[in-house]
Amino acid sequence: MKHSNKNSSGVFFCLYLTIQSIVNQMARTATVVKTNTIRLSFPFNKDILDRIKKLSGRKWVADVKSWDVTVDFRNCFELQRIIQEENFLSSKEEQKVIDFFKAEAKEMVSGKPKATYSLLEVPKTVNATLRPYQIEGFSAAIHWIKSINGCEMGLGKTLMSLVAVEYRGNFPVLIVCPASLKYNWDAEIQKFLPNRTAKILDSKEIIYSGYDFYIINYDILKKRLKDLEKLNFKFMLVDECHYIKNAKSQRSVATVKLIKSIPYVILLSGTIIENRPSELISPIVALDKMVELGGYWSFIHRYCAAKSNGFGLDISGAQNIKELYVRMAKSFYFRRNKIDVAKDLPPKIYSNVLVNISNPKEYAHAENNLVDFLQNKIFEKKELKAAIKGLSKEDKIEYITLMLEEQEEKVNSAEHLVLMTTLRKTTGHGKIEPAKEWVLNFLDSTNEKLLVFAWHTEVVQELAKEFNCDAIYGGVNIKKRHEIVDKFQNDDKVRVLVLNIKAGGVGINLTKSSSVLFIEEPFNPALKLQAEDRSHRIGQTAEVINIYTMVGKNTIDEDIRVLVEEKLQVVNAVNSGSDFNEAGSDLDVLKDLLKKLAEK
Repeated sequence: MKHSNKNSSGVFFCLYLTIQSIVNQMARTATVVKTNTIRLSFPFNKDILDRIKKLSGRKWVADVKSWDVTVDFRNCFELQRIIQEENFLSSKEEQKVIDFFKAEAKEMVSGKPKATYSLLEVPKTVNATLRPYQIEGFSAAIHWIKSINGCEMGLGKTLMSLVAVEYRGNFPVLIVCPASLKYNWDAEIQKFLPNRTAKILDSKEIIYSGYDFYIINYDILKKRLKDLEKLNFKFMLVDECHYIKNAKSQRSVATVKLIKSIPYVILLSGTIIENRPSELISPIVALDKMVELGGYWSFIHRYCAAKSNGFGLDISGAQNIKELYVRMAKSFYFRRNKIDVAKDLPPKIYSNVLVNISNPKEYAHAENNLVDFLQNKIFEKKELKAAIKGLSKEDKIEYITLMLEEQEEKVNSAEHLVLMTTLRKTTGHGKIEPAKEWVLNFLDSTNEKLLVFAWHTEVVQELAKEFNCDAIYGGVNIKKRHEIVDKFQNDDKVRVLVLNIKAGGVGINLTKSSSVLFIEEPFNPALKLQAEDRSHRIGQTAEVINIYTMVGKNTIDEDIRVLVEEKLQVVNAVNSGSDFNEAGSDLDVLKDLLKKLAEK
């Protein structure tokens, strides 16, 4: 009997353990308590507890004696394994949450995020036809409210931003940019939004309300901050926003203060990260988007590889970069590379860079010399004054132009060409300072090499000195030219080369650069085409070439630019056999200069 009792107690004990195990397993439940939070409830089990403590985003909820796990792409796979392997009772709802983040985790690995926004219709008031990716860009900005446009240089960040502003219709708008880009923004507004008004601000002028756009450079932003705050801006565009990566700098403090107070903001930069992820902290905090990336501490540990160096935290590292890109791209960051959208682009993209020359007094003197010469060559000052006295401005211009055309042979002398050359050279020298700022910004914003062309040898030499780089011009012998070209093509450290348009515009391959900047341009468009094709030829691996032309505002440059574009249309029309209008000549440039007499 005793033997029988022992057997019975053993059976009962095994049955007890089995029942207890079943009860424990039945008590293990997984329940969705928030959109992305699953609550795990279970009797104490050390093995399960150890597994849960390794999950990111887990939190003990004492009042219900359960663990809440905030599901994300980092823990979704392991959470699913725990639920399945430890026999937690769960429903389809829990699996839906996990499946959502599993799909996101796959995006992190691929580095290719899916769009979280719908495509919008371009406002009819926009004077431009947007490419497909540009429609995506402005649509994303509208969806996110505060965002970063990080498209590669030359893909139209300016246009996308202006379309977003026009679509939203919230004015006035503040544009903050480097000084060298202020007039470019003004020109782009006039081009794409012709019904809108813009005001370029300086350091002293009184700021009046009534404009749609206000354009200011970083350098004077702090000084004008109080005046700007009075205008109650509704939208803000911050160009080359890597300028505010140092959160402690004066311009960063002023810019960030405005960003935080303005409802809609777009930051623009072709290279938002120049060296390391920590450079993102200032712009992301300014946009109040750090929560989208898990918060500051999560960000520096997950993406900056934060570690103690004995003096504090070193956040100069980089890790999980694909993941960082996808998380940003799903929340506030839009970027396209040229290679991504090559099918939507022409082989060459042309852009004008409008700048203020640094020597306006010298230019005015040279211009007056030329105008005086032309005036005296046509007729005496007394005769001119008597002839145009009492005429309207339009009639004065028409009269002077007719006189110039009648005496074209008299005006076309060597002397006027010398004076015109002086005027062009003065303009070229006046663009060296803004060119320096533009080139440095280009080098900071891209990893590309750059070809810089100019017409006058003196300008070429001075530019090479400013950029501390090699130059090719008439005085450089053939052997030296080959050495310079070889160095540019094969040395990754050599990023800039300055060339004379005639001397460096033929016979050499410079395919390591997909960007070309003309500081000056010739009257003959064929020479310019030859020069830009040093980059656009067999051996070039880039899908598109960016051609930039620097234009001095209110100088002879503007007339030359019109003339070259007209001549280029003729060249293209002849090559394609299509119709064309007759192009102007350098005499038309002189006519424009003479028109200034009618305005005095």
